Amino acid sequence: MAPAGLAEIEAAQADGRWAAAYAPASRAQVPADLQAALDRSPAAAEFFATLTGANRYAILYRIDAAKKSNTRARRIAEFVSMLERGETVHGSKKPT
Repeated sequence: MAPAGLAEIEAAQADGRWAAAYAPASRAQVPADLQAALDRSPAAAEFFATLTGANRYAILYRIDAAKKSNTRARRIAEFVSMLERGETVHGSKKPT
């Protein structure tokens, strides 16, 4: 890596941007607040368990990217409703 790139990494590590960067899909974890909402909705939890990696990560990323707690709570509620209907972020609705 070029010195300019290394300098940018060091600056990001120093000011917190590096730690705040989102985890890749392979390491994404279901946050406790989403898990609690899924626990209250067996239908949503069951459908969530069947999602492709892309659809699962799309939900996790959008929840994690919320800046405000009320936005995060609203997104969780919307995703749980969506999952209860058998819908996904990236198309392919559950067969009826």
